[in-house]
Amino acid sequence: MTVDRKFFSDLIAPQEWLSSMHIDALTNLLMSQRFQDQQCQIISMFFVNLLKKKRFDKPEDWSGDRFLKRIDWRGLSKVLIPLNVENKHWILCEVNLEEVVVKVYDSLKTS
Repeated sequence: MTVDRKFFSDLIAPQEWLSSMHIDALTNLLMSQRFQDQQCQIISMFFVNLLKKKRFDKPEDWSGDRFLKRIDWRGLSKVLIPLNVENKHWILCEVNLEEVVVKVYDSLKTS
């Protein structure tokens, strides 16, 4: 992934929108810095968008997906998923696979 000056100026501008490119850059940075023994996976926006476009109707449809196969699910305890709500606001979903719990992190208290 390559970034330019506009990428950084948008990032620090108080009223500027964070794009999926910003979120993916952060996701890539976090995943490249994680330790090998960590039990957490961050799903990229590219992957999330693919899942949205395919609109899987049944769980069986997911088993043959090559993007799902790229993730080593063994030993994972958490999956973090950045989501864009109505193309207006970013939230983060944390899926705890051990406790079977989903948490949603939202920086806006009114959302």
